[in-house]
Amino acid sequence: MPNHSYTLEKGSKKYTCPNCGHHKKFRKYIDTINNIYLADNVGICDRADSCGYHYPPKQYFGDHPDSGSLSPSNFRIQRPIQINVQPVDCLPFDLMEQSVALHEGCNLFAYFEKLFHKDVAKQVCETYHIGANKYGDTVFWQVAVNGEVRQSKVIRYDPQTGKRNKTTGVNFVGKKILASSDANLRQCFFGEHLLSVKGNESKKIGIVESEKTAAIASVYYPDKIWLATGGKNGCKFTESNVCKVLVGRKVVLFPDANQYDYWNEKGKLLVTAASCSVITSKKLHDDATDQQRQEDWDLADYLLRNQDGSGMALTDAGYPVIWDLKKQLTIKATHPEPTPEPTPEPEQEEEATTYSIEQLQAMVLRHFANSSIKNKQTNKGKYLELWCIDMSEFIRAVGVTKKNFIARVMALQQANSI
Repeated sequence: MPNHSYTLEKGSKKYTCPNCGHHKKFRKYIDTINNIYLADNVGICDRADSCGYHYPPKQYFGDHPDSGSLSPSNFRIQRPIQINVQPVDCLPFDLMEQSVALHEGCNLFAYFEKLFHKDVAKQVCETYHIGANKYGDTVFWQVAVNGEVRQSKVIRYDPQTGKRNKTTGVNFVGKKILASSDANLRQCFFGEHLLSVKGNESKKIGIVESEKTAAIASVYYPDKIWLATGGKNGCKFTESNVCKVLVGRKVVLFPDANQYDYWNEKGKLLVTAASCSVITSKKLHDDATDQQRQEDWDLADYLLRNQDGSGMALTDAGYPVIWDLKKQLTIKATHPEPTPEPTPEPEQEEEATTYSIEQLQAMVLRHFANSSIKNKQTNKGKYLELWCIDMSEFIRAVGVTKKNFIARVMALQQANSI
């Protein structure tokens, strides 16, 4: 191949694909020295799944060894290219802050509160810039690693089930906010701003499709930075101007139950485009049942498969998920400098955690939501008070661990004949 540099043409200009015939889907390679196209058919089709056409310069010169030097007479098209880079438009930061300040009014907050309690739900919304609009819909704000607000995505959820309202659909309102249909908005990963937070530099990155799933996964696995693409192709996360924030990082992709093969191929593109380490998780692909595949389960569905009678999220061991989160946050506060976390042994006990009387009451009520305690309104407060006093003494003596809390409350329940 002649000693010249080639790259895919930048900008919005696209052509008809010579393979599939679709208009405005084909990008050509350009000689960056002479600003001329190599040939009409040397380029790549955007329709990677359904077309897959890619004819690179190396292959072209292999097929045309007599092409000789790069004089203009050797090319079918010799047109100079004027590449105008349009600046990316951003949304007002203060508008995002106003929306996030109202997060308790969004329909997804009530669902998060049921799963994780109010304090954790509040923390998740504030961390991930999840807000509300005037209709009570959930607003996911895309904030880039440099703090630019790139897009605003509005979704209506059922506050009880956490399911998306498919009638109202998904609405990107960035151009509406800017009152400009010509605004040049470039999406980024949801949660991307967390990559620049001090202490996150060495953390692994988990990438999922749904914004809601990223937020939920952050409660279960706070040792990772959770990002969302916002869809199967979402923010075009394999393009270099998007995935460059992943350079040098360790990334794990968590595809939906039916999307492993597709995301595994995307992972290979990420390795090249972002020079990062990528693993595609097969957890859902291998463990999902036929029914779960039909329902197109994602990581959040899998994590939330265990809940108590009130809808509180539980681990496989049967205790509230937020216990593990509170423990990790306590450790982090004690040791603010990031240190490698040791791999926990299967039988290793967790450190004791101290809870207030109110927290104990809430946990007892949630754990026995279907208990006959509901029918003993007169003695309800009395029993709760006795339980909590006993539990407080118990905590001071031996601490609360994954194994002993439920056993202790069960013993108290039996002792009080509830």
